[in-house]
Amino acid sequence: MRIFLIAALFFTAAGCREVSFPVPQQRSMPEFRLRQILEIRPESDGFAATAQNSSIIGGVLPVAPGLDWSWTTAHPAFRFKLDQPSGWDLDIKLTTADVVFDKIGPQQLTVLVNGTKTGSATLDQCRTWLLRFPVAPALLPDPAETRVTLAIAPCLPQPEGPPLCILLHNVGFTRPLTAQDPGR
Repeated sequence: MRIFLIAALFFTAAGCREVSFPVPQQRSMPEFRLRQILEIRPESDGFAATAQNSSIIGGVLPVAPGLDWSWTTAHPAFRFKLDQPSGWDLDIKLTTADVVFDKIGPQQLTVLVNGTKTGSATLDQCRTWLLRFPVAPALLPDPAETRVTLAIAPCLPQPEGPPLCILLHNVGFTRPLTAQDPGR
């Protein structure tokens, strides 16, 4: 009974004053993105795409079984067909290889979308790079074919065969999911 009286006095006293508590830390919603990515992994044709209407035009060497990357030459090129022309970013996952970096040093990457420079990066460390370049809607004609070309220099010359440049994991387009997208 004594505890009840103490609790009643506390709540009565607290009722005369304003009691406030800090707002708990809020979590932001994760950003959901639509993806049209060409992933490098072994398949029957040598490559796999997570979305239809994407392919390699050239400049990517065949992938070895069990790997999620392939060597590129100095000008790998890709073809995509996007469902709408706006809001897309070009995402590239690549690795600068120790064997190349140790012999030639940093490399310069230039990204072209339909022949227009969209971005560039200096690859000055041996590591995996996750690059994102916003793409102007004017560069993405609706719904025509979109071509992506990477220009990489310098590359490691090979006595027999094409030069080795970077290890490519995937390349493609992503954009935030919007309320207008089907299935949302």
